[in-house]
Amino acid sequence: MEKQFNALQIKAIEASGGHFLVLAPPGCGKTDILAERVARAHQSGVAFSDMLCLTFTNRASRGMRDRVRDRIGADASGIFVGNIHRLCSKLLFDKNLIPANTSIIDEDDQADILIGLDGVDRFKLKRGANQGEPDRVLVGKVTEVACHIWQRRQGHPIHTCIGGEVGERCYEIARMSGFDHNRVVNSFEGDPFITRAALQYNDYKRDHDEIDFDDILAMAFEHLRHNDNEDIKRYPWIQVDEVQDLNPLQIAIIDAITLQNENTTVMYLGDEQQAIFSFLGAKLEQLGLLQKRCGNNIINLSTNYRSAKYLLDIFNTYAEKELNVNPAFLPNANNNLTAHEKFDILLARSDSAESEIRRVPDMIRHYLKPEFEGERLALLVATNQTADEISNSLTDKGIDHFKISGKDMFRTKDYRTMAALFTVTANEFNECAWSRLLFGIDAFKLLYDARSFIKSLRDSMMTPFDLLTPQTMLQKFCDLYQNHEIVMFDTETTGLNVLHDNIV
Repeated sequence: MEKQFNALQIKAIEASGGHFLVLAPPGCGKTDILAERVARAHQSGVAFSDMLCLTFTNRASRGMRDRVRDRIGADASGIFVGNIHRLCSKLLFDKNLIPANTSIIDEDDQADILIGLDGVDRFKLKRGANQGEPDRVLVGKVTEVACHIWQRRQGHPIHTCIGGEVGERCYEIARMSGFDHNRVVNSFEGDPFITRAALQYNDYKRDHDEIDFDDILAMAFEHLRHNDNEDIKRYPWIQVDEVQDLNPLQIAIIDAITLQNENTTVMYLGDEQQAIFSFLGAKLEQLGLLQKRCGNNIINLSTNYRSAKYLLDIFNTYAEKELNVNPAFLPNANNNLTAHEKFDILLARSDSAESEIRRVPDMIRHYLKPEFEGERLALLVATNQTADEISNSLTDKGIDHFKISGKDMFRTKDYRTMAALFTVTANEFNECAWSRLLFGIDAFKLLYDARSFIKSLRDSMMTPFDLLTPQTMLQKFCDLYQNHEIVMFDTETTGLNVLHDNIV
């Protein structure tokens, strides 16, 4: 059965030739609209290879890719559907802008690297000496400042530099210190500590061919802004989802890969309410900027087809009265959804997170009464940590439940160890992968110790593979040097390509 769209949805689907902003609250049929836009644009002559569909998360990318495939079929495989980090990393590696053996490090690697740096106060980077867990907020601030300093040294426009005011203060400290972490003076104010750690962190990444997710964006932007005429794909048809979560650097990257002509179509989709509630600190300023850019090309999809009216009434009242949201931008319920699903609604306030966790089991007991038999109760929380704490509290009270949260499979030790094995098999010089592998098989109890061991091998011009052979690669070279003739080829003057030409 063909999907039916209302007038505003059709307006969004058919929008072309310019910049458009679609304010799309949850339940408005946004994913169907995005897939339909792809189909109709292709019917009007836009090649799949000229389409770019950017989302904010890998999960959203998979959902969009599946919906497009369902709507169009396998012929749509030429469309790039993914998040902006994937797009930028593809650019960096495909264009050989970074060494082929470069490792992309995640939050766990960042914390481990910072804690292992010489001269860095490890206790300041941890929540407490007993817990020993990294302070993720402080680690995140250090890595953002590191990127901010790098961007400012490259001359990036200041509004695109991540790290905010703290990053700018630390940049000034770094500049006055000649960007030498040894010259940054200690202070109880905190910024010099962050500056010193950020400078050391940048040095470490450079020396070990490692980059983090902020680096992916910053390095891609650095290349894009200096290579207008290079053979880099610019897209005439782009749609960007969840724009309220984008930062100025990401928007600048999108601008840099947009084909600049009168026929280019760029559609941004976002939601003011999700920007307000975003745990990622999304800013309404980005939506304001896009509203000015799009002018009269703003479409407000105000109808929610998913939620019952009584729930939206509660949300809208709270948003208007407590958050000062313009009522014109609040969603309306589909009239077909009535209140027959309504249960009791209770607005409760707790003095602290701890008291809330203790209180939840008692509140849930109300729904364990016979009149609710056969019903399912869902409890939504902000973080996995909160879910774990409430789950433990329910278990202590003897309340049966199951928890849909926990560890991300891709960040588990087993997965990271397996991925590291495949990586070193393909590239034995990837130090980050070797460290993860040796730590994963319990050759070292601490990831930091595994990194130190790999570094010592590298300083001796060795990899762990050399330990498995009778003669290391360095020993083989020394033997050749002493007993045979070695011919050196200058690839620049001879025109030889070490990747494609057979040199004997």
